[in-house]
Amino acid sequence: MKTEEEKLVTDFWIQVWDKQQLNKIPAFIAPAFVIHSAGKDIAGIDAFSRWVANFQSRINDLRFIVHDIFSSAEKVVSRWQITGQNMGFMGTDKNLRPIDLSGITISVVREGKMIEKWVERSAWELYQSLES
Repeated sequence: MKTEEEKLVTDFWIQVWDKQQLNKIPAFIAPAFVIHSAGKDIAGIDAFSRWVANFQSRINDLRFIVHDIFSSAEKVVSRWQITGQNMGFMGTDKNLRPIDLSGITISVVREGKMIEKWVERSAWELYQSLES
């Protein structure tokens, strides 16, 4: 059985990433939210919404799949996969090559909202497949 924190993170992945309903972001994250991704910190709802929109615009037919999700106290760990076709992802040419990106995210949930995320993903491996 999923915890409330796991349900929140799962719903976030489905609504914001798989269904690409960016208007739902404020329902899931706190105003002071920060995501740590690829050595950068993106802070706040507006900056995060722009980051997600830019990310999603680079992948045609984006599908987001959650393979595993579990939690310990306020931290929720997700193992996920994104598939689609390349529309200029990571600065590459728009060549419609298949995208298959996997990653692990640790989300901190407090008072029913995500306040922080750390993301690690198979970016280098994907970049190599899109450039070769």
